[in-house]
This record gives sequence, C-alpha cells and structure tokens, in this order.
Amino acid sequence: MSIRVITLASPVLAALFVVTGMAILGLIDNLIPMITEDIGLWQFQALRSVVGLPVLVCVATILGRRVVPRSFRAVALRSLLTGSGLLVYFACLAFLPIGQVAAGLFTAPVFVILISRFGLGEQIGAWRLGAVGLGFFGILLVLRPGLGTGSGWLSVAPVLSGALYGAGAVVTRRLCGQETMETLLAGFFGVLGLWGVLGLILLPAGGEGWIASGWSGSPSGAVWAVIVVQALGSLIAVGMVIRGYLTGDPAHMAVCEYSLLIFAALWAFALRGETVDALELAGMACIIGAGVVITLRKEPAT
Repeated sequence: MSIRVITLASPVLAALFVVTGMAILGLIDNLIPMITEDIGLWQFQALRSVVGLPVLVCVATILGRRVVPRSFRAVALRSLLTGSGLLVYFACLAFLPIGQVAAGLFTAPVFVILISRFGLGEQIGAWRLGAVGLGFFGILLVLRPGLGTGSGWLSVAPVLSGALYGAGAVVTRRLCGQETMETLLAGFFGVLGLWGVLGLILLPAGGEGWIASGWSGSPSGAVWAVIVVQALGSLIAVGMVIRGYLTGDPAHMAVCEYSLLIFAALWAFALRGETVDALELAGMACIIGAGVVITLRKEPAT
C-alpha cells in the first residue's frame, strides 16, 4: 500500500515543484516595473549575473555537478538564443503589462513547431499544426497590435522573446542533450550578463529610460534588494522546475509551466492593481491550449 501511495504522489509532487517555481518567477518578475525608473536594463542584467553566477557555481561545486560545457559551441548558441529571448522579455516589462509579456514568451512552443517543420524538415501532424494557428490567434487576442491598446505595434515585441526562446529550445533538444542543467543555466546567466556589459559600454551613462540608459550610478538599497531577489529567486525557481522534470513526466511538467501566465497576472493584480480583460483571458486560454496540444500530442508513427 505504501509503495502505491508513493507512486501516485510522485506526479503530484513533481507538478507541485514546477508550479511553485512558476509562482516564484511570477512574483520576482513583477518586481521589475518597480525599479525601471531607477536603473537601466543593461546595468540590471550585469549586476544580476554578478550576483547569480557565483552562487550557481558554488552550489554546483558543492553538489558535485558539472558546469563546464561538453560542447562550447552548442551551449554558446543555446545561451545566446534563450538569453536574448529573456532580454527582450525583461525589456518589455517596462512598457507592457506582465500578463501580455508572459503570453508572448509562451508562444515559444509554436515557434518550435514552425522551426522543426520549415527549418529542419520534420513531419508535423495536423493537430500540432492546428495548434500553431490557435496559438497565433491567442497572441492576437492578448496583444492586439495596432488596435489602440496603448503601445501600438510595440505590443508585438514579446513575440520576439517567444521566437528566440523557441529557437533555443530546438538547439537544446538537438545539440545539448549531454549538458547538465547547471551548465545551461550558467550559460544563460552569462549571456545576459554579457548583454548587460555590452549595453553599459555602448549607451551613455546617466541616460533616461529602462532600455536607453547605461550606467546610472550605484543602485539604492531597494534596487539592490530587487536585483538580489531576482538573481537568487531565479536560481531557486529554476531548481524547483528541474526537480519537477526529474521526478515527473516531462510533457506534463511542460504543461505545468503555463501556470506562470496565471501567477504573473495574480501577482500583478496584488502588487499594482493590474487587471486582465476578457479578450486577454481568452487569448491566454488559446495560448495555453496550443501549448498543451503541442506538448502532449504524439505524432503518428511513420
């Protein structure tokens, strides 16, 4: 009887790990709009990596986990794509509601299908191709580009984060199967840190705006608190997601990741009173539905 209880509980526990990780990410990402007037995107990313990378390396060393890549080129390409996708995601948080930004990021499975079909020539079934259309319809409902929603065509920017992240997922699947999660996470933090340093070099110090500002001086205690919470919270959240994937079915865990859309909206309402209208809710439902079909639908044997 006890063995059966453990067997039944394991999928629930795995899902709980992933959902908790998404709840943490939904919270810490909602902290970003609070600091966009005090620090630039590039300084934030540079300092976030300065905090997060040493902690990651120390923890990996203590646990005996490998951080050095087996294939530097593959990890570098994967890190560039996923890191750039998250850079766009963070950039959008200054001028779009987090629910819309997260919805754009979660179009990644749609782009995985498009890249796999038209870039790599893989056979994709009708169900998954239909899910691509559903996903794009959902993102139109959420972002409504050019329809007087306040940000105009800038509202489609989050879709770029989904495209880059989806391309990174394809590279991960095809080229990084032998790498540890610590290696991939270190590469991700490293690329975001390098983007931050590059922005600080190219942009003038003391500039105005989240995206256009270079070095803005020593951050205040409140800004440092957000940076540290963001760095450590990301490591904890991703660690919980990894634990979920290790103890549960990967396809089911991927579906659980969509809970970020819910948590992002809930935390935005709790912290800033942001609300989601009916069209946005319908669009999020379409995006989640598309992701579920793409993730769980098995292709017919050929």
